[in-house]
Amino acid sequence: MSNLREREPRERDNGVIKEAQLGVNTKNGAAPNKPDSYPPNGPAEERVWQGSIEVLDIVPHGGHYEGVVSHLGLYERISAHPPSKVSLKAYEFSKQMAEVLQCKLHPLREQWPENFQTYIPDGNDVGLYFYPKKLLERPSKKYSTLLKFITKNDLMLKTCMGDVELLIFPSTQLRADCQTLNDNFFMWGVFRHVNGNLSNQLFYFGFLQRGSLRHILRLHIETIM
Repeated sequence: MSNLREREPRERDNGVIKEAQLGVNTKNGAAPNKPDSYPPNGPAEERVWQGSIEVLDIVPHGGHYEGVVSHLGLYERISAHPPSKVSLKAYEFSKQMAEVLQCKLHPLREQWPENFQTYIPDGNDVGLYFYPKKLLERPSKKYSTLLKFITKNDLMLKTCMGDVELLIFPSTQLRADCQTLNDNFFMWGVFRHVNGNLSNQLFYFGFLQRGSLRHILRLHIETIM
């Protein structure tokens, strides 16, 4: 995928809510300073999910990857954070994720979204950031082991939530300046519809569909009240 171009900057439409700063404090609207090592549209402070990723199998079954059997199993103490600018649908799906995400390994090239065939995705294309429960701590050994394995072998993780897939990729598939958080590689995900004509639609996708996390949270609260 090295021949892909970097996407040209998007111009902000007048109808788009101004992007929130990284790590919005939803109690008082304050936000900490954005770390220099974070990508554009980096992870927000709010954690929308914490739990485990269980790797059940590899597709096709018994794929010829050295050490694959030793990488099946449960990876605990992982958190998911939305980007500071997120789509409402991606946020809603992230709140429905099971505590244990049962995933299968797939060759990355077979699951790479069509939207990314013509440019290299960056932080503005991320639906969820996945990393150890405390970002400032060193990544746990098991998390690091899984991340290194899928990166080395060009693999990704996929799980299904009804008619929606969650696709999880290593950050090395992002643009060069978006690949690390606090100098550590990480995993990131997008939601994709799997029914009919929507089979290639990514629910995070589209600049005009995104709003600041603070605004999304307000809409979410108003919906359930």
